[in-house]
Amino acid sequence: MSAQRFYQISLSKDEMVMSNKLQDIIKGTDYLFDGRSVVDCDWGLLLNKPDSNTSYFAISDEETEMDLGLKYIYDCNNTDQRKEFLPRGKTFNRKVAFLDRDGILIEDTDYPGKKEDVIFMQGILPLLKTLKEKGFDLIVVTNQSGISRGKYSVEDYLETTDFISSHYESLGVPLLDTFYCPFHVDGIVEKYKSKSLLRKPMPGMIIKAAEKHQVDLSQSVMIGDKLSDILKCSYMKYFIKNKAVHPDCYENFVSISRAISNL
Repeated sequence: MSAQRFYQISLSKDEMVMSNKLQDIIKGTDYLFDGRSVVDCDWGLLLNKPDSNTSYFAISDEETEMDLGLKYIYDCNNTDQRKEFLPRGKTFNRKVAFLDRDGILIEDTDYPGKKEDVIFMQGILPLLKTLKEKGFDLIVVTNQSGISRGKYSVEDYLETTDFISSHYESLGVPLLDTFYCPFHVDGIVEKYKSKSLLRKPMPGMIIKAAEKHQVDLSQSVMIGDKLSDILKCSYMKYFIKNKAVHPDCYENFVSISRAISNL
């Protein structure tokens, strides 16, 4: 079953009506519709044809707004509330493969937050090369609750990030950037004990990446190993190395690479 079909049959009757309404509204505009676009939208905003002045707003952890080139509203205290607007601003044209770190670039051991904990993942290099050949830049987005849990420090994490980045650059697949979320509600480090829009499956890290690197999220993909790597950003494509029964899940890196080649 296709991902689009899987999503459509999961909608309630009311949601299906809204989804069909969205599809009708954006006909004749520059917006794209893949059957999985969000159903809770401000329809009036979608009637405005996007251009380089289109605004993208997100509520940050400090409850301030970030202007990202398209419109996006998400309340991190209400996981059922979601409003998405497809990123079609003319200046946002970079294609990115967002990569989870633990379980994709390195082995997901018990909180690998220090350089000596790193075990590089076997079998990932051909996939990274395929992504580069398909025109994707590589950006890491990683939940690092070990910081809030006191397992390691931000300094430890940053040293480890430099070590991982240097390794992949030496293999000819440089990482453009890395974004991380140190927050967790069960943390013991007070500074990082909280909810956060940055923590996957919230889309905060890719929003920050879009702002910094002019990323067209509708042309971008996410590579992960957990269902939580399927972010609250339904118009991106997801490739999850996981044996769960889900249309975005793949058995191994080889099958993901094959799917990427067919994009």
